Amino acid sequence: MLNTNSVTMRRVVQADLNLQPQSSACWTAQLLSAFQGLRGRELYVQAVQTGHAIPMEEFTADLKQRMIGVWRHAELVAPSIFFFFFWWGLLHGPQQGPDRMKEKNL
Repeated sequence: MLNTNSVTMRRVVQADLNLQPQSSACWTAQLLSAFQGLRGRELYVQAVQTGHAIPMEEFTADLKQRMIGVWRHAELVAPSIFFFFFWWGLLHGPQQGPDRMKEKNL
């Protein structure tokens, strides 16, 4: 999960992994809870707990499906807000998001 040459960083991550079963406040517990609702949840949890890499292609696809679900729910709950962001995205495209704007200003 973590690719670093820092011994201290590895120890911190390992300590957090060991703390996770006892505390919901550590970042590992919060990360694992964020996997709730994803199709590959078990795979991602196992990867984190064993220190292996999460398969990014599958993880990205799962996150995309989650976001589609969030936007479908938003469309039902608040159609006017949904349409504002939908049309903003069509007019400006993803390249105009805050991250891209920062890159252009550098």
